[in-house]
Amino acid sequence: MYINHKRIRNVDKYLIGLNEDDNFYVASADPKISKQKAINIGFSNSLNDGEAVLPRIVGSVSKFNAEGGFIKLMNEPKETCYKERLWTWKDWGGTEHTKIVYVPYQRYKRQIIDPPGEELVLVNNADVAVILSNKLKYTQANSGLIKHIINLFLELFGDCQILKENLTPAIKAPIHRLNWNVLPPGKYPWEKAKAIVNDYTKGLSQNKTEIIKNRINVISRHEPDFIAIGEAGFHGYWVLGFTNKKLYILESLHFGNATYVLGNNWETISQMTKAEIISGSLSKARIIHREGWATDINNLFK
Repeated sequence: MYINHKRIRNVDKYLIGLNEDDNFYVASADPKISKQKAINIGFSNSLNDGEAVLPRIVGSVSKFNAEGGFIKLMNEPKETCYKERLWTWKDWGGTEHTKIVYVPYQRYKRQIIDPPGEELVLVNNADVAVILSNKLKYTQANSGLIKHIINLFLELFGDCQILKENLTPAIKAPIHRLNWNVLPPGKYPWEKAKAIVNDYTKGLSQNKTEIIKNRINVISRHEPDFIAIGEAGFHGYWVLGFTNKKLYILESLHFGNATYVLGNNWETISQMTKAEIISGSLSKARIIHREGWATDINNLFK
């Protein structure tokens, strides 16, 4: 079935022809989907068979898909959180100084809603590129997820179609995720990592730029031998790896107020979805961004 709306609310009317427990896919509807549109959400320029990405954020649905959300718990006591700020001042001699400060503030507690983290897969069939969801099962329990995925396609492409399992081209190529740009192996002390950070932070405010530089500087002093930078829906995520210690540090501007320390090897992490990575099940430690953050990071290497 072809769907052409800005957003849907009731999934059942769009799944006519499917029976309870049937498997199906949501797919791009345009038989000659714009190459640029596919590239814009994270696929490679060559649009290779089997590519999979967490789509880049373009609106509210894709933002929720990649980052999740929260509900304010306004009936509970407030909690203390911290904002990172760049503080600049001049001493009596007129010399300017800057440092990162952590400003405490009170806010309502939040019930975190994990991101669905739905990835899209590209399949080439008879020289036509089709972008598919993961395989879905038509059940009432899945109605919320199905609605989300249909709305995700509508936001990204403007329309979509529902394909029964037996009408879907087989994905012959293995899944190849494009969520990370893995830099060449080698030592990455701050002098080397700084150039990468400078390129990444172009266009950001001075406050955000200095915060990113401070975080990566503290970690890179220990000379990671591996750096991966998030692409598409992982934009804003960095993994700095210390393979001899089996230690991988996940840093992000977008996820909460903490650095996550992962112990799994990179090959395992890179094949996981965003929801799996940030769910907490992989974390060896969670270090909150506040006074003492740098000390806690340095203590990891003692």
